Amino acid sequence: AAVGAQGGVRRAAAVEGAAAVGCEEDVGYNLLFETAHEEFGDRFLTASRPFPPYVKGSFVIPSIGQFEMGDRRFVGFLDCFGKLQKFEIDGDQVSATYRIMATGFYNESQKTNTIGPGLLFFETDPPRAPPWYNPIANMPPFAP
Repeated sequence: AAVGAQGGVRRAAAVEGAAAVGCEEDVGYNLLFETAHEEFGDRFLTASRPFPPYVKGSFVIPSIGQFEMGDRRFVGFLDCFGKLQKFEIDGDQVSATYRIMATGFYNESQKTNTIGPGLLFFETDPPRAPPWYNPIANMPPFAP
């Protein structure tokens, strides 16, 4: 019961903290499901009110950055190219950095301007042709 009570206190404190800085709704949450090409580093802003003292430090949020490359589009949400969003919070100061994850899969896809070979949960639209040297571009039935 004590653990549950502590969790309830933490949740209540988080809600109170969100209300203190004017976060009544998730403005822009839908943008996490759209391609976001913009990248930047250390963009600073000042919040209208300071965050509670326990909201301090670096927060890294992995998310989706890009749903397509060239003529192909990812069908599965978790197949997309990733993006890291880093926020540093101290008092009323916030610094944000957004970067596409420069993975081998992303870099190879950029070179050919299309979604490259690799294991996906769902095949792309239009489907990729498997490379001649490896006929398994995807692995059904292991990944639908």
